[in-house]
Amino acid sequence: MLLNFIRLAVAIVALSTLMGSTGCQAKERRPNRYLLPDGYVGWVRVNYRIKGAPELPIEDGYYLLRIPMTGLLDTCSEGEEGAAIDEYYYYLGENRRPIPHRTNNQLIWGAVGFGSKSVPGKEPTRYEEFFVGTKDQYDQIGIKCKDSDLNPIIGPVELCPP
Repeated sequence: MLLNFIRLAVAIVALSTLMGSTGCQAKERRPNRYLLPDGYVGWVRVNYRIKGAPELPIEDGYYLLRIPMTGLLDTCSEGEEGAAIDEYYYYLGENRRPIPHRTNNQLIWGAVGFGSKSVPGKEPTRYEEFFVGTKDQYDQIGIKCKDSDLNPIIGPVELCPP
């Protein structure tokens, strides 16, 4: 009887482990390729599901997000949740140079990977936000560049109050 109990316990643990390992895998999504104006420093926001805004184009299997100097991009695209390896570039004309984001000298901080909030009288908005700049710029400006509701002030750091 004890042997049957042990076998049952081992089977339950094995089944739980198997179910847990397959049920907790991160959902994959199409990766994003962000293009930011050359030298841009400040908060960026992408608003999804905006009626009348353009759809995100696809380039080499990536959603292409060309961020204007305002730091704000509206798109009617849904946006996707899940794991992917995104790319970040500064652009000047048609020239692009990578922005480090997974290194000791990274320039991408404070990311809200995919948020949602309701606006009274409107559909809920879906968005993502991140700060572009050095660690010092993020610590000295980015963290403090917030409105009265503690939301980031979107745009180049020149828009942040002193």
